[in-house]
Amino acid sequence: MSNSFSDLQVKKNPVVRVGITLRRFWKTAPLAFIGGSLLSFLFFVAVFGNFLAPESYKTTDYLQIRDAPSLKRPLGSDHLGRDALSRIIIGSRTTLFIAFSAVAIAKLIGVSWGILTGYSGGKFDLLSQRVLDILMAIPSVIFALLLLAALGAGVFGVIIAITIGGIAG
Repeated sequence: MSNSFSDLQVKKNPVVRVGITLRRFWKTAPLAFIGGSLLSFLFFVAVFGNFLAPESYKTTDYLQIRDAPSLKRPLGSDHLGRDALSRIIIGSRTTLFIAFSAVAIAKLIGVSWGILTGYSGGKFDLLSQRVLDILMAIPSVIFALLLLAALGAGVFGVIIAITIGGIAG
């Protein structure tokens, strides 16, 4: 009797429950577990990048221009002597911001467009389908590069280019 009571106490512990859930997830879908773990790691690095970066990403050291990887700088340095690992860690924040915002905006526009065309029907639906066929016929990478050339480089331009390329999906 005491054995089953202790099992119930252990299963009520939230840390144990999370461990059991993660173990079950690993056994049923190992690739999804690995992908989720990598995404969680990247999100962690992006959020806490200022604390994880070994050096300042802005500090230049002209004596260490294009240095090879070493123990001090595992990925070496760039053309201005800045630590490449620190710049990658800090840059992950911008990358994740662009990715999440572009996908969220594209899905919001795409779902709204789909609801509107499904509700309206008729000629608007036919015209909408032709516009989406054109968007899907053009390769998204080429379309994004053309939009970036027209809009100019920058975070806002990249978000718009990815958003327009992802609406059709």
